[in-house]
Amino acid sequence: LEQDWPALALRLPPRDASASLTRWRDGKDPLFHPRPPLDGRVLQRELGLTPGPGLGLLLTHLMRERAFGRLAADDDAPAALQLAQQWLTIHGGSEATPPLGGPAT
Repeated sequence: LEQDWPALALRLPPRDASASLTRWRDGKDPLFHPRPPLDGRVLQRELGLTPGPGLGLLLTHLMRERAFGRLAADDDAPAALQLAQQWLTIHGGSEATPPLGGPAT
């Protein structure tokens, strides 16, 4: 999405295209430029996780939560860690594996 959005925006009504391109140009916009709120090393250190597919799924989940506004875009590490812990409880800890259809959310 990051690289293709300008071409896709051409198919939108002009007002919507302009608004979306403004957001796309903002490198801090969490929807157009998603990044997890914490990196994997912090999650490993704080939650005792090991590298692997489960950690990757957790990072993807946190990135999506931030992109969709369910996790503040600022540096709220305690909230991100709490959300990570909840995800780990639901999805079986750091040994979680992706379902056959794709990444877990």
